[in-house]
Amino acid sequence: MTHSANNTCFDSGYWISHSQGFQVRSGRRRLGFVQDVIDGGCTLAIRGGFLGRRVVFVPVEQVFAIVPREMRIWLTTSPAVRAPRAFTPVLTDDLSPAARIGREQRERIAA
Repeated sequence: MTHSANNTCFDSGYWISHSQGFQVRSGRRRLGFVQDVIDGGCTLAIRGGFLGRRVVFVPVEQVFAIVPREMRIWLTTSPAVRAPRAFTPVLTDDLSPAARIGREQRERIAA
Protein backbone atom coordinates (compact mmCIF):
# COMPACT_ATOMS: atom_id res chain seq x y z
CA MET A 1 0.00 0.00 0.00
CA THR A 2 1.39 3.39 -0.92
CA HIS A 3 0.39 6.85 0.20
CA SER A 4 -0.54 9.75 -2.03
CA ALA A 5 0.49 13.35 -1.50
CA ASN A 6 -2.64 14.21 0.49
CA ASN A 7 -1.93 11.41 3.02
CA THR A 8 -4.89 9.18 2.09
CA CYS A 9 -4.38 5.46 1.65
CA PHE A 10 -4.01 4.16 -1.88
CA ASP A 11 -4.35 0.46 -2.71
CA SER A 12 -2.33 -0.12 -5.89
CA GLY A 13 -3.40 -3.78 -6.05
CA TYR A 14 -7.03 -2.72 -6.23
CA TRP A 15 -6.36 -0.22 -9.01
CA ILE A 16 -4.27 -2.68 -11.02
CA SER A 17 -7.07 -5.26 -10.86
CA HIS A 18 -9.57 -2.55 -11.94
CA SER A 19 -7.38 -0.93 -14.61
CA GLN A 20 -9.24 -2.16 -17.69
CA GLY A 21 -9.37 0.76 -20.14
CA PHE A 22 -6.49 2.68 -18.53
CA GLN A 23 -3.97 4.23 -20.91
CA VAL A 24 -0.49 2.72 -20.54
CA ARG A 25 2.63 4.85 -20.97
CA SER A 26 6.35 4.41 -20.63
CA GLY A 27 7.93 7.82 -20.20
CA ARG A 28 6.43 10.03 -22.91
CA ARG A 29 5.52 7.10 -25.14
CA ARG A 30 1.94 5.84 -25.24
CA LEU A 31 1.89 2.05 -25.47
CA GLY A 32 -1.85 1.39 -25.61
CA PHE A 33 -4.68 0.54 -23.24
CA VAL A 34 -5.20 -2.17 -20.66
CA GLN A 35 -7.54 -4.63 -22.30
CA ASP A 36 -7.57 -7.13 -19.48
CA VAL A 37 -5.88 -8.13 -16.23
CA ILE A 38 -5.00 -11.82 -16.37
CA ASP A 39 -3.15 -14.50 -14.40
CA GLY A 40 -4.94 -13.64 -11.18
CA GLY A 41 -3.93 -9.98 -11.36
CA CYS A 42 -0.25 -10.65 -12.18
CA THR A 43 -0.24 -9.66 -15.86
CA LEU A 44 -1.66 -6.79 -17.89
CA ALA A 45 -2.81 -7.46 -21.46
CA ILE A 46 -2.14 -4.17 -23.25
CA ARG A 47 -3.70 -3.56 -26.67
CA GLY A 48 -1.88 -1.08 -28.87
CA GLY A 49 -0.15 -0.61 -32.17
CA PHE A 50 -1.68 0.44 -35.46
CA LEU A 51 -5.47 0.04 -35.18
CA GLY A 52 -5.00 -1.79 -31.87
CA ARG A 53 -3.90 -5.01 -33.52
CA ARG A 54 -1.14 -5.94 -31.06
CA VAL A 55 -1.47 -7.33 -27.57
CA VAL A 56 1.51 -7.12 -25.22
CA PHE A 57 1.59 -8.99 -21.92
CA VAL A 58 3.32 -7.10 -19.11
CA PRO A 59 3.92 -8.34 -15.56
CA VAL A 60 2.51 -5.96 -12.97
CA GLU A 61 6.00 -5.68 -11.45
CA GLN A 62 6.76 -3.29 -14.33
CA VAL A 63 4.06 -0.84 -13.18
CA PHE A 64 5.80 2.29 -11.94
CA ALA A 65 2.79 4.52 -11.19
CA ILE A 66 -1.01 4.48 -11.38
CA VAL A 67 -3.13 7.63 -11.61
CA PRO A 68 -6.78 6.51 -11.30
CA ARG A 69 -8.26 9.98 -11.89
CA GLU A 70 -6.51 10.21 -15.25
CA MET A 71 -6.99 6.49 -15.98
CA ARG A 72 -3.25 6.11 -16.68
CA ILE A 73 -0.55 3.62 -15.81
CA TRP A 74 3.18 4.20 -16.27
CA LEU A 75 5.62 1.33 -16.74
CA THR A 76 9.25 1.33 -15.64
CA THR A 77 10.37 0.25 -19.13
CA SER A 78 8.73 -0.42 -22.46
CA PRO A 79 7.82 -4.07 -22.98
CA ALA A 80 10.51 -5.79 -25.03
CA VAL A 81 8.52 -8.90 -25.99
CA ARG A 82 5.58 -8.50 -28.32
CA ALA A 83 3.18 -11.13 -29.51
CA PRO A 84 3.41 -11.57 -33.30
CA ARG A 85 0.26 -10.54 -35.17
CA ALA A 86 -0.44 -14.10 -36.26
CA PHE A 87 -0.45 -15.23 -32.63
CA THR A 88 -2.17 -12.23 -31.05
CA PRO A 89 -5.09 -13.65 -29.09
CA VAL A 90 -8.48 -12.04 -29.29
CA LEU A 91 -9.46 -11.57 -25.67
CA THR A 92 -12.90 -10.22 -26.48
CA ASP A 93 -14.76 -10.69 -29.74
CA ASP A 94 -16.05 -7.10 -29.61
CA LEU A 95 -12.61 -5.81 -30.61
CA SER A 96 -12.06 -8.21 -33.48
CA PRO A 97 -13.66 -7.50 -36.86
CA ALA A 98 -12.87 -11.09 -37.88
CA ALA A 99 -14.70 -12.46 -34.85
CA ARG A 100 -17.72 -10.25 -35.60
CA ILE A 101 -17.88 -11.48 -39.21
CA GLY A 102 -17.53 -15.09 -38.03
CA ARG A 103 -20.34 -14.61 -35.50
CA GLU A 104 -22.64 -13.12 -38.18
CA GLN A 105 -21.94 -16.07 -40.50
CA ARG A 106 -22.62 -18.57 -37.69
CA GLU A 107 -25.92 -16.81 -36.92
CA ARG A 108 -26.97 -16.99 -40.58
CA ILE A 109 -26.14 -20.70 -40.77
CA ALA A 110 -28.03 -21.41 -37.53
CA ALA A 111 -31.13 -19.53 -38.75
